[in-house]
Amino acid sequence: LHSFPTRRSSDLLGDNLPGMSSALEPSLQTAKKHGAAGLRTWLKAHNQSIEDPRKAWIELDYCVAVARDDVAEAKRVFAQVKERTPPTSPVWPRIQQLEKTYQ
Repeated sequence: LHSFPTRRSSDLLGDNLPGMSSALEPSLQTAKKHGAAGLRTWLKAHNQSIEDPRKAWIELDYCVAVARDDVAEAKRVFAQVKERTPPTSPVWPRIQQLEKTYQ
């Protein structure tokens, strides 16, 4: 029997959002395996190549990852994402879900 890492439905939703070339997907998945530091480095490297709503989703992934070590950084990034994300965005429900944690 093989055990495969299970992906949450929220991960699948995020993966399907527009705003990023599918060519970047393998490097993003690798970055996620390296936690907050990997995502931070990846976001800095690809910031100009990704757009909302996918960018916002990835930044929220980063918030969740970095919150264990740096709550202030998580709150700062969350505030930036929330400020530029309209309520009509597919990312908005996730923002509302995380809001109590990162306000």
